[in-house]
Amino acid sequence: MDTASFRGRKFAHSSFIQHLRATAGVQAVYNADEAYTSKFCCHCAAAAAAAEATTPPIVFPKDCRYGFCTKCRRGVDRDENGARKQQQQQQDKKRITLNAGMKKLWLIFPKSKKILVKILLV
Repeated sequence: MDTASFRGRKFAHSSFIQHLRATAGVQAVYNADEAYTSKFCCHCAAAAAAAEATTPPIVFPKDCRYGFCTKCRRGVDRDENGARKQQQQQQDKKRITLNAGMKKLWLIFPKSKKILVKILLV
């Protein structure tokens, strides 16, 4: 069973999701697919160009969490870029309307070996 630590306590994946949904309040919790989220720039339309090109638009040096987009020349953090792309994809896919009271959008990646939860400030 996959377990993860949350505030020093161990949770199984399903109980972690139940705990997160119970305490989310006015926040939203969605399951998301994390594939290719860090390959496309969240600031420009580099995703369309990447589908045609052989090289990804974002270049990350080896073992580095910070890279830059070759199209718009902006620096991006790998996790922040992935979280923003997930937010864009979820809004497009599910037509999520974010309430004014929402401060965070939780995205859970169930296919990962470890539990990854990305927090998006809205």
